[in-house]
Amino acid sequence: MIEHAMLTTIISSGVLVAIVTSCCSIIISIRNEKFKKNSSINEFRYKKLFDLNYELHSLPPIDYTLGKEKNGKFEQTKDKVSNVVKKDTEKFFKIKDIFNKSTPLLDKPLIDELLPLIKQEEDLSHVLVKRIYTTDLDPPGSLKELFEARNIFKETFSASIITQLRKLVLE
Repeated sequence: MIEHAMLTTIISSGVLVAIVTSCCSIIISIRNEKFKKNSSINEFRYKKLFDLNYELHSLPPIDYTLGKEKNGKFEQTKDKVSNVVKKDTEKFFKIKDIFNKSTPLLDKPLIDELLPLIKQEEDLSHVLVKRIYTTDLDPPGSLKELFEARNIFKETFSASIITQLRKLVLE
């Protein structure tokens, strides 16, 4: 009788250990699948952000000369100013397009840091475009502000991509 009770206890313990082991295996398997899925997502994000960073830095530079030399003097011309603003605006729209493609890949705090910079550029741009096309020449200071706002956005955006890439490598 004692042997039978002992045998039952040993078999019951074995069954219990098998159940616990199965549960642990299932939990570990689920965790591994979740890790693989997160790893795949992070790999995808890294690749896409890397490509967007390359695209951002492949944009052609702009000649910001706002005038030409005439009779030994440098004179600003409306055509040159309009041409530089047009080229800079085209480049900025390409940068914004790259930004829009990157938003699903960037963490929210990085996006939140960039949105006010876009708003600042848009506000400056609206005022300046109106002035450029309604007056002879725009005051150079305000054009400088617009170009600086756009450059600050580009540099901050580029730094955000790098920050996100580094974070993805560490995850």
